[in-house]
Amino acid sequence: MDVAKTGKSLNNVMGKFQGDRVVLVIVLLLMGISILAIFGSTSQLAATNSTSRVQIISAHLKTVGFGILAMVICYNIRSVTIYRVASQIGFLLSAAMLVVMYATVDKEGFIHGDYMNESAIRYLVIGGTNLQVFEFVKVFMIFYLSWATSAYLNDKFCLTRRLAAMDARMAWIGTKFAQRVIYFYIPMAVVTLLVLKGGTSSAVIIAGIMYLTLLLGGMPLRNTLLFGAAALVGVVLVVGISLGTGGKFFPRLQTAVARIERSSLDEEDLLKLPKNSVAYEELKDNMLQPVGAKIAIRDARVMGKGFGKSTQKYKVPVMFEDYMFSYIVEETGIWGAMLLIVLYCTLLARGSIIVRGLKNTFARSAVIGTVLLITCQAFLHMLVNVDIGPLTGQTLPMISHGRTSFLLFSMTFGIILSFSREAKENSDREDAGNRMDSSSEYTVTIS
Repeated sequence: MDVAKTGKSLNNVMGKFQGDRVVLVIVLLLMGISILAIFGSTSQLAATNSTSRVQIISAHLKTVGFGILAMVICYNIRSVTIYRVASQIGFLLSAAMLVVMYATVDKEGFIHGDYMNESAIRYLVIGGTNLQVFEFVKVFMIFYLSWATSAYLNDKFCLTRRLAAMDARMAWIGTKFAQRVIYFYIPMAVVTLLVLKGGTSSAVIIAGIMYLTLLLGGMPLRNTLLFGAAALVGVVLVVGISLGTGGKFFPRLQTAVARIERSSLDEEDLLKLPKNSVAYEELKDNMLQPVGAKIAIRDARVMGKGFGKSTQKYKVPVMFEDYMFSYIVEETGIWGAMLLIVLYCTLLARGSIIVRGLKNTFARSAVIGTVLLITCQAFLHMLVNVDIGPLTGQTLPMISHGRTSFLLFSMTFGIILSFSREAKENSDREDAGNRMDSSSEYTVTIS
């Protein structure tokens, strides 16, 4: 009887849910996989932090709970206007967080920046809580550019229009070119350069997602391609400045170049070094992650080792973050890998369906950007785990250990579900209109 009541309650909840049910099932499945994966993969984290996996999973369950709450709240905000207005400050928030993080990294206080490792600056600590700033920047900039695209296409940049009307000498600021420079090119360049100070891979990923958001979000193709060409010239200049100054400017670029050059030489170099030497031990430590991930995937074969039987989780330092995919494959085999690939591909497909049902330019661009962010990051994580490309430090969305990214992606899913409700309503109205038209034609024919 209890089971029947529970099933009936779930059916009632699903019956009242007006958003995209496929996306809802995907996010709930990812959350469920995350709980199992975090519990199984954090043995080394528990040993390092002198805690237990029970305490770690308890903390993660709280994070999942807050994530579900955030998703429900965002889903129940029905007005697209609220999100569009809030998105206007996305660039200012992103730039402010980055500047504060870098400016306070070597200081102590209620708010200060902190290092992920000895060279990578990633955290903004507020009252003892670590926030992954780059995760905020990814989401904030997608929504900012969605607002900017909507305002550009609908000619609603009020500030530049008013400035242009105040003085004839300021008329140029109201032109389309000036608007693109002020609202798109400068914000994107500033954010990319600021992120580049703390991480090359994150800067490349954020810049790429921003560009795809513009390219697929409705911006005219000619303008987007011109901006892409200008961005490539900027990349060449930045790399030239970094290499020409010996890494004094943009030092993380030097780290990225070293990783790319070293990735194919590590194993050969290790064999040449005397065992137990300092150089040998340092190089071996650097190889633990990529080599351990490859071993995990190789040993998994088709069926995997079985739940709880992973061995590489004791050797790979951050398997529960950067190498979560290899852990899942080691325990579940090709079936676990295929499940994840299907879930993320289905999300991408459902995102395209939601976009087709939306008429609001901002909502369309926001759904495109956020779905691309989640799926691209997921597949980039998988490619790194199978040793295609250098280490990027990108987690597996909604699965890897990390409170900031989990909560932000939960909010993002809530917004996608909220917009999907409008898309569904639009589709239902169109279907109803088509049925009425068909009925009218039939009646006229009969008469």
